[in-house]
Amino acid sequence: MKVHPIISHALVALLAFAIAWVVLPGRQGERGAPALPADPVTAFAEILAIEDPHARAQALVDFFSSADPAWADRLRAEIAKPDGSGLALDEMAEILFASWWAKSDPQAAFAGRVDPGWPNRHPWLREVIRAWTGSDPLRAAEAAASLPPNPDRGGVEAARIRVEHWWDRPGSTEIGPLYGLINALPVMPRAGAIQRLIETSIEHRGIDATEQFIESIPKQEEFGSSVQQEMLARFGQALLKHDIERAKAWGLEHGQGRDGAGVLRHLAFSWGVQDGPAAMEWAASLPDSPERAGIIMRVWISFRNAHADEAGEWLLLQEPSPVLEPVFKRYLTGTATVDPQGALAFADRTKDPELRERLLAAVGVGWMKIDPEAARQWLETVELAPALEARILQSKAADPVQSAVVVPPS
Repeated sequence: MKVHPIISHALVALLAFAIAWVVLPGRQGERGAPALPADPVTAFAEILAIEDPHARAQALVDFFSSADPAWADRLRAEIAKPDGSGLALDEMAEILFASWWAKSDPQAAFAGRVDPGWPNRHPWLREVIRAWTGSDPLRAAEAAASLPPNPDRGGVEAARIRVEHWWDRPGSTEIGPLYGLINALPVMPRAGAIQRLIETSIEHRGIDATEQFIESIPKQEEFGSSVQQEMLARFGQALLKHDIERAKAWGLEHGQGRDGAGVLRHLAFSWGVQDGPAAMEWAASLPDSPERAGIIMRVWISFRNAHADEAGEWLLLQEPSPVLEPVFKRYLTGTATVDPQGALAFADRTKDPELRERLLAAVGVGWMKIDPEAARQWLETVELAPALEARILQSKAADPVQSAVVVPPS
């Protein structure tokens, strides 16, 4: 075997290795860490140009694992230049850049955030607020509250991250800034934020500590009275998943009067979906008050919307009573638009003469919507109070009520 070819192959291999060591952007230093590039902006731009997403993601991870925090401002300045020549970040690049910068200076990372190009896309903001929450939750909440109110600028997303991670740190924290942040949200995101704040509190600290927290919420206007009241209501909803008897007791304790009716309504809404029959029996057993009828109706609507067939079957088994009168009237008016004779047969079962008359009128209102002539002929065969008869005659034809009903037995 000749020695010269072997030496020649070895020299070629060594030369190739040396070239790769010099030119590859991800080359390793003596201690195994990626070497720092001479020009971080150029290196970053080259990585962003990598076509394969897996290779690009790995190169980004390698780049930021050894990047100098002092580069942050230079790199950020190259993004979205006014002349259109700036670097374009995909979501992965945004996430890694933002989380890397926020580890060393979350305030600067927040100030230098990349605004989304379309609504509800906020990877940069999400990562900065998450990192800032771990080091300074109050400042993070204040920063989130400073965002513009329009949702596409990230205010809702920032609030969501603050709420989701508020209880990650042990111990209590001054929560005033978080109240202000939540209170400024639109109605639906605010409801979700409050519900999630309570749920994560139960997960991290338990029911007793969460109850103490809820009851200690200040009622001062500066914290938003609507937030304080909704916290009381949504804690009752959360309790349904853990202890129904405790949820009922909470509702009675905090649901007194007009201001407290929201506590019972929220409880009614969730319980109607979770267990309609039990919720209906609970609502009907509440002490008589001007708010009780609305609470019963709230349970019924939730029950019917979630389990239409079961709700109709349950109602047909109940004895018509004044307590459930609003529910029966609504049900019979809807049923009369698809089966007026069945609705009449059910209303006739009512023992109380005055209640039966009102339920018959409810049937007439629905019947008039689909067949005015037949409804008028029926009116001539029954005796109803003048006011009830006038109500039926004033009912105008309309599209059938879109409600799931169970046809009463004849």
